[in-house]
Parts: sequence; C-alpha cells; structure tokens
Amino acid sequence: MRIKIRLYGQLRKHIPQLIDGQSTAGWLELPLGTTVQDACQKLGIDLTEVLLIDINGQKVDLGTTLSDGDTLGFFPMISGG
Repeated sequence: MRIKIRLYGQLRKHIPQLIDGQSTAGWLELPLGTTVQDACQKLGIDLTEVLLIDINGQKVDLGTTLSDGDTLGFFPMISGG
C-alpha cells in the first residue's frame, strides 16, 4: 500500500527516506497491516521527538493500522519561551 507522510519541524530530517520526498511530505510504500508504530520504525523516527500523530487529520495512537491512501502526519515536541 502507499501512504503519504507529512513531517513537521525537526522531523523533516526523515524525509530523504520517503519516495518522491518534498519539503514536508512524501510517499511511502508499506505492506498491508502496517501500524503507525511500524511506520515510525521504518522512518527511523524517535517517538520521544513526537508530540502528536494523525491520520487524515484525526489524532491516532501507535497501534492504529494504516490503509492505502492515508495521510500520516507527525508533529514534533515544541520548546521555547
């Protein structure tokens, strides 16, 4: 299956592993039955860097199974003052 990955902030460093990588998004080929956690591992994303994960605009957890055509977004922890 093919899903779109959207990465924000410092998480954009993982884009080179995406197919057709762009500035904040790209496509990734994954087997059917892949979970959000599986996708994180494939991309090499350290979950301590992630504040929020969504699929098609809906907040999800790591055990959520992805479907063909989904858009999976990763939002980083934010610091500052």
